[in-house]
Amino acid sequence: KTFTTFFKKNLQLVCISRTKYFKYRKSSSPWKLKMLFTRCLHLLVLAFCMQLLYANLQDQVIDDYTTATKVNENICNSGSSIQGYLYCNLKDITCCADSFHADKALVGLINDIMKQCSSQLQNLAECAKETALEQLGFACACIDRQNVTNQIQSLIEKMKSASGRLLYYVSMPLDPNHPGAIQPPISSPRQLLQTNTSVFNCKDGRQEGTLCSYWSAKYITAGNTVCRADYPCGTHGYSYNWCYTDHSNNWEYCCTGKCDYQGEHYRWCYTSPSKHWEYCGSYSEGKGLANVKNEECLDTYMCGKHGSYTYKYWCYTDVRRNWDYCCAPGMDCTKHSQSYLWCYSGEYNNRWDYCKTC
Repeated sequence: KTFTTFFKKNLQLVCISRTKYFKYRKSSSPWKLKMLFTRCLHLLVLAFCMQLLYANLQDQVIDDYTTATKVNENICNSGSSIQGYLYCNLKDITCCADSFHADKALVGLINDIMKQCSSQLQNLAECAKETALEQLGFACACIDRQNVTNQIQSLIEKMKSASGRLLYYVSMPLDPNHPGAIQPPISSPRQLLQTNTSVFNCKDGRQEGTLCSYWSAKYITAGNTVCRADYPCGTHGYSYNWCYTDHSNNWEYCCTGKCDYQGEHYRWCYTSPSKHWEYCGSYSEGKGLANVKNEECLDTYMCGKHGSYTYKYWCYTDVRRNWDYCCAPGMDCTKHSQSYLWCYSGEYNNRWDYCKTC
């Protein structure tokens, strides 16, 4: 491209200057005019050839990129973009979520980091750390949040040369629906702003921030409590499924099948192959986040039939274990033909409580 520009400029200078020269000198020498036009023609042909060569090289680069994309179907095989490097080395921070939604959550975090830091790419490591600390969710980061942000900063520092320049290219934002797809490099930092930050919405109130995700079934107990990040549901040497819910060794049963009425007036599920069963709680779409007084539940103890108390749905509201009842799944807090607000707090009609909506 540089050579093409050079020849075009020289062509223009030669043709104009020589033409003006002969014009002002009123030269009538035909051989001089012939020589001038011959030189101009040669330069024009050379510039045209250089332009064709540049176009062919550009097409070859695109073809090579397309071929590489087909060969390296997973971004972790390419190792060429900053976003891809982060995606492949941060998989363990979403271990509590199922794999599909965990990938989308991680892509959301990486895209948000690059978007917020688009104007600070020369100081990307520090900017990424600050952004991640602000955006990172709480419940599903299996590593401490501060350690995660330090890890992100360290990974970016490793991608720098001794001169401080990034060794990996900055790509277009990752696709949340195809997290492993290789993305082409950006031509302007403004392209990092072309990402939808709402591609991943929270479905469980226990999480806040970018990494809020659908929970994997192996991290939810029958009572709707979150297992410890390092101790998911399993038999763990016993004949039934269970997990620890905190580091004080409190534990709960886990379902091995669906949690539903299944012919009864209450929700229940099997917790072992020997048909041992337990009451269970099943909330969705952001329900079960507050008790009947509209007080927020503790992040890890949302409304459910926790522990051995399965008479009604309930939750803890603080770390001092203060608690109250909750409306049952599918039961809204309304007047229900009465003069006051109320809801069922259990599956039987006599298990109800007054409630508040604000």
